[in-house]
Amino acid sequence: MKKIILLLGIMIATLSSEIKAQNFDNFENMEGVTSMIFTQQMFKLMSKLDLDSQDQEVKAYLDLVESIENIKIFQTENKVAADKIRVDTESYLKNSNLDLLMRVNEDDSDIKFYVKPGKTDDVVKELIMLLHNPKKSQSVLMMITGNVDLTKISALTKKMNIPGAESLDDLNEEK
Repeated sequence: MKKIILLLGIMIATLSSEIKAQNFDNFENMEGVTSMIFTQQMFKLMSKLDLDSQDQEVKAYLDLVESIENIKIFQTENKVAADKIRVDTESYLKNSNLDLLMRVNEDDSDIKFYVKPGKTDDVVKELIMLLHNPKKSQSVLMMITGNVDLTKISALTKKMNIPGAESLDDLNEEK
């Protein structure tokens, strides 16, 4: 009986965090929100590109994209949408097992990075960045899942021009 109750508890906890993660998909249809969704299929295709595999930077990039399952980015400068993104993300974070990695306050923006631990300190299962700037009514939510190498991800996010992602460089400098 105890095993059944424990199993049900685990299933409910897993399901509730999955439901909350799916709620982020509602941002795709929210007025004033720009959404970018990159799927695992896209990363598989990118890893098969015939690039010069002798170049170390290209090899590192291909290794990185092979390990990513998806990237979701939601960005807005609409006050209502910005507040909704911030509130929903903070609610998700309270009910998940993600750890605060670092926090940056810069130019009226509060940028927070959270991670779900992975197999090593440098590789995490999930990375969430939340940028919120109430003066500009701006919020940016970036979620990356897979086997995310924190030492390499800043190069990719920088190339994607994600606001706030340059703060990941600070993480690499601390190591």
